[in-house]
Amino acid sequence: MLFAKKMGEKYRFWDPNSVPMANTVFVVPDEKPFIPLDDIMDWGNPHPGLLFCEDGCYAIARDIKEKG
Repeated sequence: MLFAKKMGEKYRFWDPNSVPMANTVFVVPDEKPFIPLDDIMDWGNPHPGLLFCEDGCYAIARDIKEKG
């Protein structure tokens, strides 16, 4: 399960079960609408085309279809 909060023109996704020093990881395509957080440390990605999110990621709001 992921949580998301709309922040201006982006959604901020995160894992609600992640706590400090016990992060979980989720994977999204390394392309629009997904973009990494501004403060993520780049440890290198062994899987080109995928974005490994430890503390969350952003998604561009206009590129996501909201379901209601």
